[in-house]
Amino acid sequence: MKHTIIVSLVVMMLFLGGCNSLAPKKAAPVADEAAAAPAPAPQPSYRWVGTQFEDVPIPPDFNMDYDASYLNVAGGGPRVADLRYRGQMPLTESLTYMQQGMEQAGWTMTSLTGVAIKTLRYIKNGEECVILLHKGDDGSSILMVRIHPY
Repeated sequence: MKHTIIVSLVVMMLFLGGCNSLAPKKAAPVADEAAAAPAPAPQPSYRWVGTQFEDVPIPPDFNMDYDASYLNVAGGGPRVADLRYRGQMPLTESLTYMQQGMEQAGWTMTSLTGVAIKTLRYIKNGEECVILLHKGDDGSSILMVRIHPY
């Protein structure tokens, strides 16, 4: 019986001494999570004022067509918008107004194309804004503003 107790103690000591899973583990050095994680992409800052975004100018006499417009800015994430406006300002004046206003709001023009339908493309803070200007059937000016992540 004495022999059984000694053997049991020796086996137990060998088992516990050599078992890494029961020994306290040293914590692996943890890199600073902020330094290890990639920097988040800059989120655009924008405000919705009246019927437009603060950083996208709309000619003063243009009115939003709510039925034809779409806007999603949920959760403060990137904005996705397809906004439609109609006004009486002539196309050439509307084009000049949009170009000057977009530049003042910090947008960078990437292209200007079209004859009957003018297409202006801008980028800013990871977003693209596409503006389409054309004449409506009733002689009014139609303005479409599309904003989405770039």
